[in-house]
Amino acid sequence: MEEYYVVVVKKLISALMSMALIMSLCMGSVVFADDTTIDSTKKGSITIHKYDMTAAGNDSVDTDSFVSDGKKNSAAEDALKKYAIKGVEFTYIKVGDIAQDEDNGVVSIKYEIPEELQTILGLSDSDKKVINGKSYFTSDKINSALSDTLKKGIEAKNKLEEYAKGGTAMDLTSDMGVTSKDNLDLGLYLIVETKVPEEVVSTTDPFFVSIPMTNSEGNGWFYDLNLYPKNQTGNPTIEKLVRNAEGKNATDGSKTKQDDSYIVTDKDKTDFAGKRSEYSYDSSTTASEGDILDYIIVSKLPHITTKATYLTQYRFVDTLSKGIEYEKDSVQIAFYESNPETWAADIKAHDRGSQAGDVKTYDPDVNGEDGKNASVNDLTKATAVWNVASDNKLAKITTGSGKDDASTLTVDVTDKGLKEINEKYSDYYMVVYYQARVNSDATAVLGDSGNPNDVSLAWSRTSEGYYDTLEDEATVFIYGLDITKTFSDNGGNAENVSFILYNVTDGYYVVADNSETVGDNKTYYVTGKTTDRNKATSLVPSKKGKLLVYGLEGDSYELTETKTDDGYTLLKDPVEIEVTPATQDIQSALAGHNGMEINEADRKNPTSGKGRPAGKVDMARGDVVSATAKVGGKNATLSADGTSANAIAGISVVNSKKWSLPQTGGQAIRLLPVLGLLIAGAGIVLTRKKEKDEI
Repeated sequence: MEEYYVVVVKKLISALMSMALIMSLCMGSVVFADDTTIDSTKKGSITIHKYDMTAAGNDSVDTDSFVSDGKKNSAAEDALKKYAIKGVEFTYIKVGDIAQDEDNGVVSIKYEIPEELQTILGLSDSDKKVINGKSYFTSDKINSALSDTLKKGIEAKNKLEEYAKGGTAMDLTSDMGVTSKDNLDLGLYLIVETKVPEEVVSTTDPFFVSIPMTNSEGNGWFYDLNLYPKNQTGNPTIEKLVRNAEGKNATDGSKTKQDDSYIVTDKDKTDFAGKRSEYSYDSSTTASEGDILDYIIVSKLPHITTKATYLTQYRFVDTLSKGIEYEKDSVQIAFYESNPETWAADIKAHDRGSQAGDVKTYDPDVNGEDGKNASVNDLTKATAVWNVASDNKLAKITTGSGKDDASTLTVDVTDKGLKEINEKYSDYYMVVYYQARVNSDATAVLGDSGNPNDVSLAWSRTSEGYYDTLEDEATVFIYGLDITKTFSDNGGNAENVSFILYNVTDGYYVVADNSETVGDNKTYYVTGKTTDRNKATSLVPSKKGKLLVYGLEGDSYELTETKTDDGYTLLKDPVEIEVTPATQDIQSALAGHNGMEINEADRKNPTSGKGRPAGKVDMARGDVVSATAKVGGKNATLSADGTSANAIAGISVVNSKKWSLPQTGGQAIRLLPVLGLLIAGAGIVLTRKKEKDEI
């Protein structure tokens, strides 16, 4: 049958067929008909408006009230303008012509579908009508086939996206979320969302539109289409946590628990770490210089659906304070399953307006077992462990120096790693683990300022140049002792005095190195721990009696004087010292959404590509709960370390002179020399008398 476009059709049939093609995918308002027949000399246009329906729904915008008919809808645009999504790419492809078929007195509109697309949609040969050697189908058959195809899942949707890439990509959506294309030939078009910015988790299902379309009243055709496809959005999360390391993690990719080789104690090791807060992951901890620390960066991966939503960048940049350095080849990446029932709780955990420290993103009480496994990095429960320490095929590890010589660690997921994440780990927890050592020198900061360690996450999807960032921080608190040694008579030599320091809380003796003497101060930096008293470092003051011990964790200690100068008495008992460490709750940044309305704070601190997002909640540092100290059971003052308050506990140790004891024999001893002389004199007289008698 000869193909032709312009034939008068019953108005009701035309309206039903055309409206079925877009179903509920587009929104618009009613206008008057343009014409009752198709003008084959005209061209058409497509204008697409893209909005963040997730954010709009969260703000109680009634998106269901907007009618879908392909016409411009000013009310919808006004209500949704602040949720506009910039950076979305749509691709259109004309799949065929429109024909009116007349067969045995039955007149109907049919649409051309190429053979490859027929196969993707699963259209049956029995349903097609061949016109001039081309296959045509009714809109009912096409819509039904499309619906059945999309029900098959992501792979089917990906096939449609791939097919559409043979068409023409439209410009990325603007600040207003709008893109358009004019001067289009009449016919049937397949439209697919092919690229998205970082926050889009689910693309609009591929859909068909015809140019022209019959209006909603069924009384005419119109050629300029306004489409309002929906997008659901979502973003990853980030949390940086720290603890004292128990031992080494396996870095060969095996799922083994950490051993306890780093724990030095003369106490029972059974559940030793479990009873001490510094061995539990938190946003802050206390540690000694020389200690090995475990750091984890926990990120809940965003929702990933079709290839258009695939991640193209997932990059962590971690910066440690100057006083802490990375342990080589300790990086490991693990993935943990995530129960969909807890996703809402994951988001709620960092609701806007919540106070820092109210609830942690991975609090097991909030997120259940999945979150718990990730928050403690229990490798035995991991779905997969990447051996990135020796194999950089999945993630590239780079170390370097940042501001003020702070060490940096960059974990950049490679193309191969992204492929695995995109195909397997949507919504999983991703945990980046590494170890670091606290330096035994002056680079470690003592006191309330702590040693903050920052991380930022940058991620992108398929729309080039569109990315976002999140930040978090973990802090390590360290302390010192300032010991002043004096003698009651202002005499004595302080360099003949020595002390040892015992950590009562954890059961070890302090090992330290005297690597610095400045002026009157002799400074020891903690380097390790020992359970052998004989291996404890003998801490000796300077000649002026000044002894500084830097690099102690906040715990209870006993300072024992083991030697003093001749003529002075040792202390009867050890000096009891208690340092309660500072704490600080830190709340990670929370991603916002793209849109036109950006508050003033966001404008001043743009943290992501193209000056977005709106509504981002910055990382929040809670107030530091300052450290306190006691000496001998009484409150003691903690002095500052430079500008860092509450850093060093002061202790003064005074040795008294020994008692003056009477010498053995008293005055009789002083008479002995006199008696000796008398006896010697008598001996001489007797000898001479004897010699005379013999003569």
